[in-house]
Amino acid sequence: MKRHLNLFPWKLRWEMLLRRRLWQWCAGWVILAVGLVTFLGWRWHGLTRAQDELSVWQRRATTVQRIDAQNAQLRQQIAGLTARLKKYGHLESEQIGFQLLATISQSSSYCSGNIQVRKLTFQHVRIADTTTEKDVKAGAKAPPMRDVRKLLLNGIAKDNLAVARFVSSLRDSGAFQTVDLKSSLGSAVADAGSQTYHVECSF
Repeated sequence: MKRHLNLFPWKLRWEMLLRRRLWQWCAGWVILAVGLVTFLGWRWHGLTRAQDELSVWQRRATTVQRIDAQNAQLRQQIAGLTARLKKYGHLESEQIGFQLLATISQSSSYCSGNIQVRKLTFQHVRIADTTTEKDVKAGAKAPPMRDVRKLLLNGIAKDNLAVARFVSSLRDSGAFQTVDLKSSLGSAVADAGSQTYHVECSF
């Protein structure tokens, strides 16, 4: 048995039901729209942040690419210079030879014609860096090798004073790292001068 009885006309009840369903559907669509807007806003925020990061990395990449391009140009320049050195490197040794001859000629001129250079020998050797005997005996690691260029001078001089002046002038020229007088002996040939000498210069 029913506790209540709806006496409203059927048309009114249908309109009330329609309005109720419309409100329900509107509420659902509003919730869906709010959720969709929130999701799109979140996605838009993420996209904007990604674009900002992309812009930053693009600026950094542009800097790196510019540096890389400059490095490529430098590598090309280095390659060109290396090729030129290989092509014209022999001129350096000729330049050194002229400088050495000029230095020797200038040094001999300070001796007032009392000295002559009769033999000039150029050597290029590799030697080990010197270490103390204590380090060698203690089993130290073998010293590194280094290139040494030597100029050997042989000739005659009037006396020991002329040889000493010649050696001193070679040292004062600054063209050599070391200048060593290896020997200075009296000559057995009467017209060849009174002294023969042997000087070793390294540079």
